[in-house]
Amino acid sequence: MLQDLGDAYARVLTDHRQLLRGRFEEHGGVVVDTQGDAFFVAFASAGDAVAAAVEAQRDLASHAWPESVTPRVRMAIHTGEPAQMGDGFVGASVHRAARICAIGHGGQILVSSTTRGLVDDKLPRGVVMVDLGEQRLKDFDHPEVIALLVIDGVPPVLTPPKTLEDQPTAATPFAGREEELATAARAVATAPPHERNPAQTLWNVARTRTLDWRQYVRVPGRGQLADRFHGLGLSIYATARIATGEDLRAELRNLGRTFVAAARDARDASELLRREDRRDLARRLARYREQALWDHHLQAADTVAKQIAALTALAEANHGFETEARKLESRVRSLRTRVFDARHDPQLVDELLRETRQIRATVEAVAVHLHAIHRSAVEAFAR
Repeated sequence: MLQDLGDAYARVLTDHRQLLRGRFEEHGGVVVDTQGDAFFVAFASAGDAVAAAVEAQRDLASHAWPESVTPRVRMAIHTGEPAQMGDGFVGASVHRAARICAIGHGGQILVSSTTRGLVDDKLPRGVVMVDLGEQRLKDFDHPEVIALLVIDGVPPVLTPPKTLEDQPTAATPFAGREEELATAARAVATAPPHERNPAQTLWNVARTRTLDWRQYVRVPGRGQLADRFHGLGLSIYATARIATGEDLRAELRNLGRTFVAAARDARDASELLRREDRRDLARRLARYREQALWDHHLQAADTVAKQIAALTALAEANHGFETEARKLESRVRSLRTRVFDARHDPQLVDELLRETRQIRATVEAVAVHLHAIHRSAVEAFAR
């Protein structure tokens, strides 16, 4: 980019730094160090780090860049509890974060299994996790299970992580300076306003997860599945760009659109089911029937009865969509991997084309039904 832009590169780099620093500071992040266009940032919690990274990627995607260029920034998030030695911290956490970043590509946010466990059930709205499976990291004996954050409104980068052979020897510009950075990180962690040690931070995050889970149990159907499939639809649509053959590209785009539209209806249906209390409606219906002496009582009872019936039908349609979606999830996820394989094996293209059409027909059938039932339910409550 520097070679292409020449003097204009200075403005791009300045805007890039300002956008990222703004999001870091907004979520309590402290820049421990910088090297060139790279940042090393410490946050009080995994959730803060994820929120900052997601919003930073959205800012990068929507910013008016000069010369019509769009910098693509790779990010990695890992949560660790380093050991204290003297005035600093030592341990594998800093190295692991650097190595995870090294396997990524511009525009991606990769998270470790530790971070995923802390944030998986409370991701920002419009964000889903895509499981990339086990990935080998240079200088680590055991593979790390990596997940990719797919963000609604930001074009997903679905390039597979770099293989062990393709990973650079120096994972980041900070390679070789881990102890120095750990010392700086300790100063950040012990300074106001955080005033907490790593173990305390992790305990606070774990306690928040428990409360969120209890809330989820109290209020089922929050639309997590719909959000997951919205992101999956976006990823399938993006995968079409590298598919072999125009027919397969068109079918993958159609499948992606179908999933996004169906997920949106499922999310709206879940919201309506959560908002309207069917037990309260049943009590109101019983009361109107007992008081059915006047026409307006009869009309009110009829309206509430129709609303109860609409909610019941909507719950059944939404359950049908979720059941079918769960059955298809693994098949849809495998499509992306097989699209890459088909680039080197033309015989797989026809097989992929048939399966994509079959999956789309199945999803469309339940999605059309859900859309019609949801529209009827909305009309029932608009009266």
